[in-house]
Amino acid sequence: MTDLEEIFPGDNDLAHRLRGFDWSGTPLGSPETWSSNLRSALGEIVGHTDRSGQAECASGTRGTPGKPDRRVPHSQLQHTVRNILAVTRSLVRRTAANSETAEEMASHLEGRLDALARVQNFALLSSDQTVDLEYLVAEEIVFYNAREGEQVFLSGPPIKLSDRAAELFGLAIHELATNAVKFGALTSSSGHISIHWELDEAASPSHLRFHWEETDVDIAGEEPARQGYGFELLQSMLAYELRAQTSLRLEPDGLKCTIEMPLTSKIVPTGA
Repeated sequence: MTDLEEIFPGDNDLAHRLRGFDWSGTPLGSPETWSSNLRSALGEIVGHTDRSGQAECASGTRGTPGKPDRRVPHSQLQHTVRNILAVTRSLVRRTAANSETAEEMASHLEGRLDALARVQNFALLSSDQTVDLEYLVAEEIVFYNAREGEQVFLSGPPIKLSDRAAELFGLAIHELATNAVKFGALTSSSGHISIHWELDEAASPSHLRFHWEETDVDIAGEEPARQGYGFELLQSMLAYELRAQTSLRLEPDGLKCTIEMPLTSKIVPTGA
């Protein structure tokens, strides 16, 4: 079995495309040089679309009584394949452009691919390929061993995100959490993060306002949040794809971030 067959196993369309791709011409280089963590992160993306037969085209017999058919229709799989390839290509290119060393690039890229894989898993487990905002944020926070209810506090109305909106939001939360681990509230047990969101239905159109507020952080002597790809994602990609306006403020007691965006078909209050 070749390296690519080990990293991207399976017989689905995505696995075939990734095995046939010429990685040597990318900033990642030849697969033989990839670290074990990078191999795992890339493999997870394919694994999530192939787990439990979910990547099979829906044809033939349906699910048995009490066991719904979990297979993804061919059109949905094609959409997932194209989307993941596009996002992965963008992550590789932009991470390479904002990394000073190969080691730094590998570290950042592994974390971002892990975050992308988690979001893809959430979307594929949903019957309508949407992701609950609170669940998305909570799972990303748990990944960093933060204690919800003790160190991190979440609140807000139920909101569903489309798979694409969830990818962007998941990556944004990943960047905020990574920054908090390195420089902010998650550097010690004394720091706190309040993550809350609300609907502004008086606006036209209605808006979702999302807040990430760190407190009890001693930032004296600490490096400020780096204006690399992570915060480019927050400020430009969210604006382009979700029409979001993002405010980032480094205050004496910690980072404050507000993301405001109109409600669209990609961002829907539950029950709307």
